[in-house]
Amino acid sequence: MENELDYTGLLIDTISELLPSLRIRYRTHAALMKHVGQMKFDETVEIFLDYVARSIPNFESFRKIEVTSLFRALLSCLIKYMEKDLVIPVTINTLCNNMHLLAFCIERDYPGYAESGLLRCIVQPGYLKLVVKDQQVA
Repeated sequence: MENELDYTGLLIDTISELLPSLRIRYRTHAALMKHVGQMKFDETVEIFLDYVARSIPNFESFRKIEVTSLFRALLSCLIKYMEKDLVIPVTINTLCNNMHLLAFCIERDYPGYAESGLLRCIVQPGYLKLVVKDQQVA
């Protein structure tokens, strides 16, 4: 069975989750992409997904909740770096402009994980079970 996940949509949802002001200002994916610019956003998605595909073996076989959790963890590395070290406001534009720093930020927070194929391990299976259980109960 082939995985039919919309990685771009999941990435947009994850960015919106991590930057709450986006949910208020841009209620649809189309509005968000229009603000950033289609070419710029496509380039950002390409950089991100290319890094994920190169760093995580069998990424295509991940379930939606695993992909979302992984995207959240990876983007959090970049956001934390932008806030704490670059000391710049994190907006959709600054996030897109600095996506090229993703590999550096992840290597800094998880040294050697990407190169050795262990990046998938930053999402703990126990955490995923809790999230799924909470979603079923709610």
